[in-house]
Amino acid sequence: MEIESFSPIDDYFGYEGSYWTANLKFRFNSAFWTAVNYHHNYKKYVNRPVYQYDFDQQIWVIENDDYVILESNRIDFNNRIEISFGYSITRFLNKASNLEIVGSFAYRKNDSNDPYFDYDDKSVGLQLKYDLQW
Repeated sequence: MEIESFSPIDDYFGYEGSYWTANLKFRFNSAFWTAVNYHHNYKKYVNRPVYQYDFDQQIWVIENDDYVILESNRIDFNNRIEISFGYSITRFLNKASNLEIVGSFAYRKNDSNDPYFDYDDKSVGLQLKYDLQW
């Protein structure tokens, strides 16, 4: 039996906790820079219990027409580190414009007492910025 109105999405639940971030940016010269950003947050969801999830069948476990609750509050510790490098070309094409190329790597880990939300993730990005000025 699946209950249609249930959603595990975080936006429906209140939480309390803390968030802090640390940033460091170093400019090698007028064109090349690197940056490191670290983010940490702690969330205790005040209206979100930990529901039992069957990962093999990919369903929420239901007994007696209700979801099985394992703990009264979901608690998350989330850490993210981002490392980026950028190269900027000023007066691109001899115009009053800038071209910047940025490469980045990010690692994110969420430790949760709810196994459904326990994960780690890596991403790589490449960004091209052009300030168009005529």
